[in-house]
Amino acid sequence: MNDSLSPQDELYGLVRLTLRLARHFRQQLDEPLEQAVGLNIGEVLVLSAITEGCDTPSAVARRHSLPAPTVTRMVTKLAEAGLVRRVTDPDDLRRQRLQLTAQGEAKRLKTRESAQAIVHDSFGGLDPAQVRAALNALETLSTRLDLCAAPPVAPATHPVPSPALEARP
Repeated sequence: MNDSLSPQDELYGLVRLTLRLARHFRQQLDEPLEQAVGLNIGEVLVLSAITEGCDTPSAVARRHSLPAPTVTRMVTKLAEAGLVRRVTDPDDLRRQRLQLTAQGEAKRLKTRESAQAIVHDSFGGLDPAQVRAALNALETLSTRLDLCAAPPVAPATHPVPSPALEARP
C-alpha cells in the first residue's frame, strides 16, 4: 500500500479491496460448486447457516445480510430438492423452523469437500504465514463490524418515586 495515504484513505482502500475480493471469491467458487454439487454460493450459505444454528429464514437472512425474499426463494428451492425441511414451531404456529434433512447434511459435507478442493486449487500456493496474517486481520475486522451492528444496550433505568404517590396516606 502507498505510504503517503492517510489512515482514513487506507481504511477506505481496505473496504474497497475487501468488497472486490468478495466478488472475486464468489466468481471463483460459484460455477465450480454449481457443477460439482448443483448448488450456487447463496444456497451453500443457507445450508451452512442452518447448520450453524440459524433455524428460521429471517435468521439466515440476518446472518448473511440477504433480503428475506431471496432467502425464502432459496429455502423453497432447497426444500423442493429434499435438502431442507420446514417445521412449524409448536410455540408459534406462524414461525417455520429450518432443519437439514439427511440428504441435506450429505450434500453439505460433499459441498464442503468440493469447496475445499476448489479453494486449494485456486489459492493453495499462497504463503501460509500471509494467509494466517490476512485471516487474523479479517477476523478482527469482522468482530469490529459485529460490534458495530449490535443493537445498543439501553441504560438501566431506576424508577423515580412520584411525589404524588408518596404523599398518599
